[in-house]
Amino acid sequence: MHTQPIYVFREEWDSNTGFYRPSGESPNWNLRDEKNRYYYTFGEYLFERVEEFEEMLYKPLPGVEYVTIDQIASLEKYLYVVRLYEPMYFFLQDKLGLDFLYSQVKQDIKTGKCKLVFLQPFEGYTGVQEMVTRNDFKIIQRWTDEENIPPSNVFYINANLKSHITALNFDCRVNVIPVSMGETWVNVFNLPDEIPQFIPTDEKYLFTYYSRRPRTHRIFVAADLIRNELFHLGKISFNPLEQYKHHELVELDPTIIPYVDKLYNMSPIFIDRDNSGDDITLYVPMEDYSSTFIHLIGETLYSKDTLFTSEKTWKPISIGVPFITISSPGSLEWLKTQGFKTFDRWFDESYDLELDPYIRFSKITQLIKDFSKKPIKELKDIRNEMREVCEFNKSVMKERTKKLFYYDNGEFSQNKVIIEKLTEIYKN
Repeated sequence: MHTQPIYVFREEWDSNTGFYRPSGESPNWNLRDEKNRYYYTFGEYLFERVEEFEEMLYKPLPGVEYVTIDQIASLEKYLYVVRLYEPMYFFLQDKLGLDFLYSQVKQDIKTGKCKLVFLQPFEGYTGVQEMVTRNDFKIIQRWTDEENIPPSNVFYINANLKSHITALNFDCRVNVIPVSMGETWVNVFNLPDEIPQFIPTDEKYLFTYYSRRPRTHRIFVAADLIRNELFHLGKISFNPLEQYKHHELVELDPTIIPYVDKLYNMSPIFIDRDNSGDDITLYVPMEDYSSTFIHLIGETLYSKDTLFTSEKTWKPISIGVPFITISSPGSLEWLKTQGFKTFDRWFDESYDLELDPYIRFSKITQLIKDFSKKPIKELKDIRNEMREVCEFNKSVMKERTKKLFYYDNGEFSQNKVIIEKLTEIYKN
């Protein structure tokens, strides 16, 4: 814990919503046209439920003391932290730039008395070429240049683990700091210590595959499993919450479309439970993991410009089961740098370094096809052999969680990583 507080700027009371305005928002946000009349930091979806998220704005944090405009003159230094819950914030705010800052705060950032920190620790969209977030780094740098702010006084903490590298491609000279926070959604210490045994209960024994939101890569793999007559061998969830992006799937493989249509006609597909609510991200159905041979991780993103690990990656590691990751290239390689082991002793993991997403996903389908040719007895033997790696990964996960999210007194805090980053920025 910190003895000296970190001073963080807090905006004024907003009578339109009944609590303090989020940092990074214009005082006149409510005068925008009706289509855009919501906090850009929240996005339209969260703003509709904004009363539930009041604590998200200026959450009480260990060692943090919030200060207002009339207090900053007496301070030696402070931070202006913009909490971002909307991945498209920079796209939405592009033309407004840093106009949300008081002139005094802006001057303090120029001199280094204040450091400007954009904080988006739960999303890895920034810099992804296929999305409107591709220009985030350009926008941040342009705002900085327009205000004659030294880039060294601006920080961007985000969950794209390649962001510090990707930013260089956009000549972005601000401080870019990648962080991983997905581990905290499901705490490994709240899960059983025992590694699940593989005990199939029906014909859906080969894999689990959760794909509640219909993202392009998840759709492609599910449709490819249909095309290869493997779909029926796994426990699969799929919600057609929105229509698929036809052009993205055609770009991957135009021949996949009939199988995508078949997938949508079969949907929604549940695994004995309704998966339409957001709380499903916190749910850990142990019976799914024990009754199937391997877990397919349908991560949030698959672009080569990002590397993002959500709770989807950390669940099977924390539970202790083997997995294949449908995500960005290099995901397994990154896990190895963090001390984890993967399963290349038992199957080909070259898909992980394949940059072409069509080839990458096709290799994954081929792995499932190879598994399907093995008798259940052999799969059970393989799972028993994998047990040592699963136990090792679970122990690494426990140590990682202790280090990143627990204080010495045993207190768990999802924000410990963020506090440490802010402390480092503040002290330096």
